[in-house]
Amino acid sequence: MKKKNANEELFNVLGSDIPISFLRDIPHIQVQSYSEANECVKNDYRFAEPEAKYLLPHIRRAKFEQLFRRRALDCGLVATVESTRKNANYTLVRAGRFLLTASFAHNEKEFVRPAHFRSQHAYLNSLLGQMDMFKPKGDVPPNDLYGIIRHGVSKTKSESKRDEESKDESYFLTIAIPSEDNKSWVGNYDLLDMIKVNEERINRMDSAEELDIAVPMPKRKDIQGGE
Repeated sequence: MKKKNANEELFNVLGSDIPISFLRDIPHIQVQSYSEANECVKNDYRFAEPEAKYLLPHIRRAKFEQLFRRRALDCGLVATVESTRKNANYTLVRAGRFLLTASFAHNEKEFVRPAHFRSQHAYLNSLLGQMDMFKPKGDVPPNDLYGIIRHGVSKTKSESKRDEESKDESYFLTIAIPSEDNKSWVGNYDLLDMIKVNEERINRMDSAEELDIAVPMPKRKDIQGGE
């Protein structure tokens, strides 16, 4: 069940702007990229354990970024390769009003590492301090908001197990919305909860449509003369 968040509206807007097909893909991206990265460093005889341990996060990031971009394009979203001031590349995905990037985190509460490009994108969230910004008041909601797909391995998994092929439940995935100063979260939502809530919403809509089709409209009786 979805945890209560301070900004329920933001959770709902994220779920409506990001296609459910793309949300469903992200857990598969995580499993595939982590598994392939582990296999890559374990099976390469050229690297001893210290070097393999050093390479693992770099290969994991490269594989996640590539799949993140590819699946976004497959879902009809705009996905581009952007460069940081240090000439490192990262994937930027546009989904509705949201610009999305992905970052690894060592635990579910850890804040992302400082980065100039993340601080630049976070500035887009300057209006999110207004908790009722999405309510219809005649105001125009911001066109661009910034979110981060945070992914990592759960703390409950022992260090010795991290190099082995993992199951979905050992991972965590959140969609986090940083504050304007990129120092705290406006919202940090469990991605699997978001998938579940949106699938339930879609199922309710489908059921309502089926009911509407199944119930015939009453025919209007012909009126002849008086009553």
